[in-house]
Amino acid sequence: LSESGEMEEPARDIVKPGDYIVAFDQNRIQCKQDLLEDIEEGRFIVCLVPKIDVATGNVAGAEAVVRYHHKDLGIVDPGRYINLLEETKLSHHYLDLYVFEEVCKTLHRWELDNLPMIPVSVNFAGTTLRQDNLIEEMEKLIDRYRVRCEYLEVEVSESYADMNQEMLAETSSKIRKANVRVILDHFGSKNSSFSILSLMEFDGLKLDKSVISNLVGNRRSRLVAKAVIDICRQLGAVVMASGVETQDQVNVLEELGCDYAQGSFFNKAITIETFEVRYLKE
Repeated sequence: LSESGEMEEPARDIVKPGDYIVAFDQNRIQCKQDLLEDIEEGRFIVCLVPKIDVATGNVAGAEAVVRYHHKDLGIVDPGRYINLLEETKLSHHYLDLYVFEEVCKTLHRWELDNLPMIPVSVNFAGTTLRQDNLIEEMEKLIDRYRVRCEYLEVEVSESYADMNQEMLAETSSKIRKANVRVILDHFGSKNSSFSILSLMEFDGLKLDKSVISNLVGNRRSRLVAKAVIDICRQLGAVVMASGVETQDQVNVLEELGCDYAQGSFFNKAITIETFEVRYLKE
């Protein structure tokens, strides 16, 4: 970790980029075996990405993401270890619940320390959502840390290869019945469709970065984004924008009535401790 709390890349004099990738690919079997052990030993570091209120510029929430610090290979690129997690379905389920528990712990500590309370979202893989006992496991953790459910959110997506729309809608309904908010993620990506809006109940929708990247110079993109925002307003759901990189994008999102935004324009993933200092202890 850097002094600023951001995740650092592996030191260049220890692992060169090319050697790093080759080493990871050559040790796929060993890395798979390491996954569960590394989850238990805390080598997966939970970080937070701030969600900003577009109208006020204040922090309004956070998304929990995870970074993997392998004992031999250093910080592993998410795109590489996520593929391994997909192959070892049990590991992905354990990791998702590990992140959920860390978020519950964090929210409980914020309340004890009288810090401002904001909602924190976690991402669940399709493998996790299909677990029969998922809701029971979530409720155990919520009860253990005495977390107020109004501050817990689960982000789900249509991109899961092993779940159709009906399965996603059914699982999301169960999560919401447990009083945990559901956010429909990656809306507007190639894997999403408007039909999900009528099939699934959700509390928030996150516009995909592919939509946001074209907002400023593309009138059609703005019309589509505005239509989605208006629909969500009528459905009683908030709208977030992901992948925001410029002030011009923020200005357009405010004009369109988007509620929240996140992306590199505001901040990258930072450690929980750094997040607290930067956003909650001002």
